Amino acid sequence: MRHAAALFLLPFLCAACGQEQTRWLAGYQHTQCAYARLQDQIKQAQARATAPAQAHRRQLAAQLAAQAAPYGPELAALRADSSNQQRRYQQAYRQLTDRQSEQYGHVSTPGYEQALARLAQARDRTRHQQQARRQALHRRLLQAPGRDALRREVAALDRRLRAAARDVPARYRHPFDSLQHVLTRQGLEYQALRQHLDTAQQTALATQRDRIRAAPCPAGASD
Repeated sequence: MRHAAALFLLPFLCAACGQEQTRWLAGYQHTQCAYARLQDQIKQAQARATAPAQAHRRQLAAQLAAQAAPYGPELAALRADSSNQQRRYQQAYRQLTDRQSEQYGHVSTPGYEQALARLAQARDRTRHQQQARRQALHRRLLQAPGRDALRREVAALDRRLRAAARDVPARYRHPFDSLQHVLTRQGLEYQALRQHLDTAQQTALATQRDRIRAAPCPAGASD
């Protein structure tokens, strides 16, 4: 008799469980959609707040690039010279090491150590000269008329942009925190639902949840 009663109640229990999943999925999608729309609002507000400063910064960056352009060939030549010097050093080092290995194997000798030291000293002298040339080029660029003022203006714009990146989201803190609270609660509800499902049902529920995460707002849904 008890077994028959259990069989009689089973369809109702399954139906109730299915209704609970449907209810949870609908609520979860509503929250995820609201969360996505809030993030979009924040991005749009940040774009509106920073658009003038971003446009002005691009203009200043173009002016700085135009000032630096005449120094480009010289800087490129310095980079090429540095690369060539490094390649020549590596080649000389390999030749020196190969000769040492052919004559003495892996045994080091005073002559070999002295040759390595001279090679390293020559490399370091070349690097020092190249660094001095780069620094001189940099000083000439910094002395270009108006460049220092442009750099200060760019720095000031960057501070304004960083402030906007902090201030705009702060205005949405209350709705953002509220949605986070709801998502936390729904996460606990999701775990509770799983306890009453078999493996296949758990997989199906997880798939539906992940679809909502990927596309939280249905196409054509009203705001």
